[in-house]
Amino acid sequence: MALRKYTDAKTAAIISFIEMWKISKSMLAKRCGMSAYTFKMKMLETATQYTFTDAEIKKLSQVLRNMAQEIVDFENIEDLPF
Repeated sequence: MALRKYTDAKTAAIISFIEMWKISKSMLAKRCGMSAYTFKMKMLETATQYTFTDAEIKKLSQVLRNMAQEIVDFENIEDLPF
């Protein structure tokens, strides 16, 4: 997948981070309140009509922070709800 070359440094860093850690785009899309298709299209270089808005980048950043906090707070496999 060819990633979009965002000129905004924060957006480019977030996109690179998602790809580097292979975070599920479908899961991120759901947590951000958008369809998986739209989310994936916004990450593609070839889909120029799709771009993340500033509000979407802020939401995505917050989702990633929340995920990181959940990982840090995780202490024991028995604590999982399943």
